[in-house]
Amino acid sequence: MIDIFNECVRINHILMNDGESKARNELIKLLDQTTKPYLPILNHLLREVGLFPYIDIENSIFEDQFVCEMFRSDVGGNQSVILHREQSSILRKLLEGKSIVLSAPTSFGKSFIIDALISIKKPEIVVIILPTISLMDETRRRVTKKFGQEYKIVTTPNVDVSNVSERILFIFPQERAFNYVGLVKQIDFLIVDEFYKVSNDFDDRSDILLEAIIKLSKKSKQCYYLNPNISEIKKFTDSPFTKGLDFVKKMDFSTVVVSENKTYEETGFNKEEKLVSLLNTPNFGKTLLYAGAYSEIKNISNVILDKIENKKSKLLISFAKWIECNYSKKLHLSELVNKGVGIHNGRLHRSLSQLMVKLFEEEDGFDTIISTSSIIQGVNTSAKNVILWKNKNGKKNISTLDCKNLIGRSGRMFKHFVGNVYYFEKVKDESNIPLEIEFSENVAGDLDTELYSEYLSQEIKNKIIDFQYQLRNLLGEENAKKIVNEKKLQLQKRNEIIRMIEFICENEKYVNSLKILNDLDKQNWENLFYSLLRSIKWSKMKHELIVKSLKILSRNWQKEMSDILNELDNSGIEIEEIFKIERCVTFDLAALLNDVNEIQKMVYPQKHIDISPFVSKLSYAFLPQSVYYLEEYGLPRMIARKIQNSNLIDFENNDLDFIISEFKRIGLENILAHTKDLDEFDEYIVRYFYEGL
Repeated sequence: MIDIFNECVRINHILMNDGESKARNELIKLLDQTTKPYLPILNHLLREVGLFPYIDIENSIFEDQFVCEMFRSDVGGNQSVILHREQSSILRKLLEGKSIVLSAPTSFGKSFIIDALISIKKPEIVVIILPTISLMDETRRRVTKKFGQEYKIVTTPNVDVSNVSERILFIFPQERAFNYVGLVKQIDFLIVDEFYKVSNDFDDRSDILLEAIIKLSKKSKQCYYLNPNISEIKKFTDSPFTKGLDFVKKMDFSTVVVSENKTYEETGFNKEEKLVSLLNTPNFGKTLLYAGAYSEIKNISNVILDKIENKKSKLLISFAKWIECNYSKKLHLSELVNKGVGIHNGRLHRSLSQLMVKLFEEEDGFDTIISTSSIIQGVNTSAKNVILWKNKNGKKNISTLDCKNLIGRSGRMFKHFVGNVYYFEKVKDESNIPLEIEFSENVAGDLDTELYSEYLSQEIKNKIIDFQYQLRNLLGEENAKKIVNEKKLQLQKRNEIIRMIEFICENEKYVNSLKILNDLDKQNWENLFYSLLRSIKWSKMKHELIVKSLKILSRNWQKEMSDILNELDNSGIEIEEIFKIERCVTFDLAALLNDVNEIQKMVYPQKHIDISPFVSKLSYAFLPQSVYYLEEYGLPRMIARKIQNSNLIDFENNDLDFIISEFKRIGLENILAHTKDLDEFDEYIVRYFYEGL
């Protein structure tokens, strides 16, 4: 049995001689080996290194108790928490009105600072930009519980906020920010999570985020940008992007300890065998298994399905049956669920992604969750272990920053003092991770080079000017200005835009035939789509696959998902591809058709052709708009259809705001009691959905 007192004496010696950071890590390891009540000397050492939340107040001396109360903060929802020393220092700066770029480890507890800031200052308008829908929903659920009575919380595009009497919390990815740039006159706080994604080195959408930040920050009184593990920001004092901001580094302050294991160096190392060995270890704990690429999920799944025993969990058995009933027995997902394993990636239906995280948090839920980079990008889970299966992020090597962010998913305050990371492949380990903020060469051509002159290098300006010159030649001065000033186009690649405009200008007959897209009954779409996709050399997905799928997906609301999948299967399309296909339709194809529509209206205004109804259907996966967005809230389309068929709520003819108010008016128990054909797991989902309202 460990001698706590002697360990504290040893750690105190480290504190006096080797520094606070090392002593803090040793204390966290000690907490992992002991239980409350803590000795007063242990509590005092926790105070000395700034870990105030870990202090066992009832068994500490008066001075340590007093310090804890001094660092207690209101974080909303009638909840107060004790902040650690560095959290408190950041909050103090923000309360003084300073704008900050913070770099701190994943386990730092940055979201507590946001909640405390809102609770104490009660700002009128807050905008929070997040990188993913999953993180958006997680944040929405958290702030709704705390501030839902005081604030209108907006997460979807095109919500009418003109007559809103409450304070407003906007929470969305950067693409949705542009829907509100012209509507919001002033912002009290602009908060950007995972701010490092402003660099093209770390995210392909960096230019969109940069433009959103520029437009919103000009209206904001104060900014708070959150980073993990950034060592420096290049040209910080000279860059217009960081003007008026303080860069604060707290990279050496962590609330958990990570034990890193270079498993790939073990004698006779075999990936599959090691994975099975670890997952079969008794009491191994909750595990994030980072696949590195979509294709690797299948390889890992095959190993697990072959070598791991089923987990006898009533909850997971119920979920597996739900998947088979509502999707297909041919989906390997249901078999994985029975093994106690979930999947998280950016392609899954949004309600499914949320369920995966929810079930990972349940004691009798998943032991393991296989993920692509969607877990890196800020989904807060409580995992004891992280396994890095492949050192990739898609086709690229995983960056040091992404790797550190992934490592930060192991361990969690109060749950896992020590996290374990197992590397199955070697990764780069760089101590210095600089952030460079500037528009890349892929910046969209709709930026006004005069308005944004200070943000653009001369090289980028020249490329934009050249692109705009091509626009004027093809469309005329007035239409070119519309594209630039009104942000009409959604495509980002200039070469694709030019090819599309040339195709429309040269093919008037093609434009005449676009009208049939609004007629879902005929669905004579094949030639239309083949001509367009081939002409602009569209490369998001095989043309035959997307065209064959469209007709089937167009009946998404009329038919059960299981029937849709059967049709795809009968058409020779793999059922496992459904999530990839639907995401491609709602994002990439919808963006392309939006731009086709905008351009053809400019080139042939006399024709009065408008395919925006079809574009809207594409972007909502042929579902009612409210049903599509409710999946972000955790309500699957299958359950929405059951509620619609029970005549409780009309999703087809009402907007999202009204429908959410109807859910609240009707109440959870009445929805459960009067919705026909709900099974046991449907009820579990509906209860989870209501928790987020």
